[in-house]
Amino acid sequence: MEDLNLEQRHHTLPAQFLEGIAFLHDHGVAHLDLKPDNVTVNNDVLSAIPRLSMTDFDMAEFITGVETVIEEQCGTTGWMAPEEVANEGVYSPVLADRWSCDQVFCGVLVGPLYRRGLG
Repeated sequence: MEDLNLEQRHHTLPAQFLEGIAFLHDHGVAHLDLKPDNVTVNNDVLSAIPRLSMTDFDMAEFITGVETVIEEQCGTTGWMAPEEVANEGVYSPVLADRWSCDQVFCGVLVGPLYRRGLG
């Protein structure tokens, strides 16, 4: 992502990321493994706007909304929601995805200094 300009890095791609997560949730899917490694950017020279894509749906779950709960721990250490890591029982995969979105934003926009303290 180093070759992206400031507008793309701080506005265009985060907006596409949020739109993608909202699309998944609106269509009954929670990703459950959101992290920078599962986000790709097509920075095609023929396109003025880079396109963001999400990959690796191996841990995805079907949901009916934010009220859906699961018990299984899914995701990658350091990118999972605290309630998932604490293994406190059931949690909302939608809320877990939202928490992971924040971690991806901070990890990409703020950079490695932010992530250094997280497990």
